[in-house]
Amino acid sequence: PLQFEDVPSLLRFGRGLLRHPTGTGKTLCGLAAACGVPGSTLIVGPAISRTVWARELTKWLGDDLVTLRGLTPDHAQLVGAHWVFVNYEVLLAWAPTLACYAWDCLVLDEFHELRSRKTQRMQGMLKALTFSPDCAIFGLSATPTWKSLSDLWNVLDLIYPRRFGTYSQFIAYYKGALPGQWGGLV
Repeated sequence: PLQFEDVPSLLRFGRGLLRHPTGTGKTLCGLAAACGVPGSTLIVGPAISRTVWARELTKWLGDDLVTLRGLTPDHAQLVGAHWVFVNYEVLLAWAPTLACYAWDCLVLDEFHELRSRKTQRMQGMLKALTFSPDCAIFGLSATPTWKSLSDLWNVLDLIYPRRFGTYSQFIAYYKGALPGQWGGLV
């Protein structure tokens, strides 16, 4: 039932985060939302999720998923590709190559993996989006925050640039919104 509401909402806003428990169809929602955006789709996620994306893409659309592997990028793999998957571990190596393409849609599977702006994963993501600042972005995760709500700021800022202010402004505004171990949100 949630999926019937989620996909239209994601498409209406063009960007958003989808948080549902494991096994409730986040991948299928992400796929359906990406289908509503004409053009090429880049899916970024953990390596283990590649098989799930490939299976769902074949099952529902009969399309093939181009999987980027290794640390030596090859532009030829991207020529004419409509659905492309890259895992977080090789994202930084592929980022300059991915940045040469204007992606229409970006799906971030397990988006909590981008919770820190200092990580190579987030740096790779920012580089990969150089020529796609207006693309649709859909984030999927069962666990959007690990330690505190502050983990969420990096992803929110990626999806909605500057809407939530700087990291410091975000923390100051939401501090205490959810009680933590020491009485506030950190």
